[in-house]
Amino acid sequence: MDDQTDSNPFISVYTPLAFVALALSTFFFGQIKGISQGKESMTFQSTNGDKQITALRENTLKLDKIIEDQKTAVATSEGTQKQFTDFMKELNDMAVGGDKDALQVMDVARKAGINYAGDAPKKDEAPKKDEKAK
Repeated sequence: MDDQTDSNPFISVYTPLAFVALALSTFFFGQIKGISQGKESMTFQSTNGDKQITALRENTLKLDKIIEDQKTAVATSEGTQKQFTDFMKELNDMAVGGDKDALQVMDVARKAGINYAGDAPKKDEAPKKDEKAK
């Protein structure tokens, strides 16, 4: 019986050791490949991050320039708005005073959707008690 076990090469100590060595080499090869892939991924992310930071800085500078360019337009707009508000106040004061042309302009403004929050005159306002007595 010893002759049969000694002559069979598949039933030796070296076969399981060869399988373990093959498994370990495959495992280490996979680990090395994974580390290499991780390094490439980190390099890509770092490069992409640098590009995004550069783009953010450029866009921030562009936005600051646009805001600076718009300051004159904002100042002009505020001035125009103040002039219009003053005009509407004066027009309203004249309309409250009884000016018929001012009443017509205020009526047209209301129809156009322009409302003034001041003391708006009413078109068909009833006369006051003092005026009835006279």
